[in-house]
Amino acid sequence: MKLKKIITVWLLAGLCIVGHSATAKASAEDAVISNQMTEENDISNETVDLTMEDETLQKETVVSQGAIEVVSDAAVTLVTEPAVSNPASVDEKTENVTTNQNVDQKTIATEKKVETKKSTQTKTTTKKKYTNSELRLMSCIIYAEANGEPYAGKLAVGIVVMNRKSSKSFPNTVKGVIYQKYQFGPVRNGSLNRALKEYDAGRFTSSAEKQCIKAAKEALNGTKKVKYRSKTYNMKGFYYFSTYVKGKRLTIKNHQFK
Repeated sequence: MKLKKIITVWLLAGLCIVGHSATAKASAEDAVISNQMTEENDISNETVDLTMEDETLQKETVVSQGAIEVVSDAAVTLVTEPAVSNPASVDEKTENVTTNQNVDQKTIATEKKVETKKSTQTKTTTKKKYTNSELRLMSCIIYAEANGEPYAGKLAVGIVVMNRKSSKSFPNTVKGVIYQKYQFGPVRNGSLNRALKEYDAGRFTSSAEKQCIKAAKEALNGTKKVKYRSKTYNMKGFYYFSTYVKGKRLTIKNHQFK
């Protein structure tokens, strides 16, 4: 009986020990599993945190890039603004350029008008005041009277003819003055007629004859001054000339004038 009790006690003790071991083992396994789960949760949390940090960094990067782009745009705006920062200035400059162009065009137009006016005045000044018939008679009387005289002497003869034409004391035409009775020797001695024939035949081409034509043109256009031996003489009011004239006022080579 005692032996049975002892065995029963040992068996119960063993079962208790085994049960306790199993419980302890189960608790240990549960603790391990719990630790593993905790560690996994920690890892997951760390992953989530890292993921959130990455997202935050990405967002900050995006925000930073946006800020950089904004700054870049601002920089571009700052760089480009001075050129167009003041549209009024640009308009004023454009207006000034346009105004300057208009002024230049007006100046050019004015200069052209002035040049045209000067040209017109020149043409008016050089426009001949005589007929071909007058030029023919004047050229030939100058040649007949002064073909051997210097150019000043030839021109002086033509001026005397024109002074007489303008005076009330003489005929009022070139032809009337030249053919006035007893006034010009070449009319009486025939030398004027010979010169006229040469002129009409187109043979009035020698150096002296060309000078006579030039002097005739000047006199017919109203020239009153002659230049002789570096001096200029105003012959307005001179009505006579010959190889000898009483009260002469000017001598040009072989002729005296008054």
